[in-house]
Amino acid sequence: MQENDSTTPNEAQVDETQPVVDPQSSPESTVHIVPKPLIATPAAPIASTSHNSPGLLVLQWLTYAFWGWTVLALAWLTVMSVNYFIDTSAGSGYLDGMIAYSLAAVIVLFVISLVCDIFYARQEPEHKTGAAMVIMIIHTVLFALFGIGSLIVAVFAIVRMLIGDSAYGDNSGPLSTLISFIIVAVVYGMTLIRTLNPKWFKRAALVYWVFMIVVVVIVTALGIAGPAAQARFTRDDRLISDNLGQVSTAINDYANSQTALPKSLNDIKGDLKGDAKLLLTKNLVDYKPLGMSDNISKITTPATDAPTDQPRLYTFEYDLCVTYKAESDYYSSYDYTTPTSDQRDTSPSTYAHKKGKVCYELATRYQSSNY
Repeated sequence: MQENDSTTPNEAQVDETQPVVDPQSSPESTVHIVPKPLIATPAAPIASTSHNSPGLLVLQWLTYAFWGWTVLALAWLTVMSVNYFIDTSAGSGYLDGMIAYSLAAVIVLFVISLVCDIFYARQEPEHKTGAAMVIMIIHTVLFALFGIGSLIVAVFAIVRMLIGDSAYGDNSGPLSTLISFIIVAVVYGMTLIRTLNPKWFKRAALVYWVFMIVVVVIVTALGIAGPAAQARFTRDDRLISDNLGQVSTAINDYANSQTALPKSLNDIKGDLKGDAKLLLTKNLVDYKPLGMSDNISKITTPATDAPTDQPRLYTFEYDLCVTYKAESDYYSSYDYTTPTSDQRDTSPSTYAHKKGKVCYELATRYQSSNY
């Protein structure tokens, strides 16, 4: 049998390395070459553009924004907590109303920030472009400015300590400021690095999470053990200071309407509301009626030079005694005086008080229309 040298169009593309035996030929026949089918090569995948998707951009913005608010609240709590333990010359009364808000803000914002960052870190692009880059730059600048501001305050505290600018040579105030704002500056610095997420800082997100957990736990514990515990201990003191004046007003109104002092505080309890009534319910006030004095003042008329009686002025005197658990921030043993009988006030001044039992000597005056 002669070998057929002619080729067909389908035999133009032949892989000569894969010979196949023709099944209809004899074993001695020549081996024929069977063409190998062509297989299309798949195209390279197109790079994903999901890094700048609206959902991821919103999550990125929320993560940075919530971290910013968390650090701001943490700075607030840090200043109050450090000041409470170090600056003994400063009062803690102003902390009573703010410590609860600062603790709540730090705890809630930290949890929200951490959850947002965990979800964002799973999809965070290594190289940010477009809108993601703009969001990162905006928050980076803000964190850098706040961090530099904290360093300025810390340096200012150092200068105050060096030149002796503090009152009476007491450096506890500047020292408290120095420690507080160094901590704040470090936190802002770490937040700045987390926002940039540089290549040279491996696992920046994870390191930042651990760092913030440690700082938040320590500062929160100081806030609870310090100003929060003090606020809880002196809550009855605040109740007395804020509402004792209403008790005095109710006694004055009763004396003017009944021309007599109430026999006990139960006689005016129905006229009180809210915390003022709670003050009596908790038996935080001791009431002691002292009775009435009749003071008749006289004047001399130019015409007759004869003394003439003015309207009778009745003075009802009583004492209100309370017990304070702590000295007020504005109390000074040098200027605190107990009023004498002729210096009785018509309402108690609870602005400054000492620790322990304090009795307010008070009076209400009733002017008769009889001459």
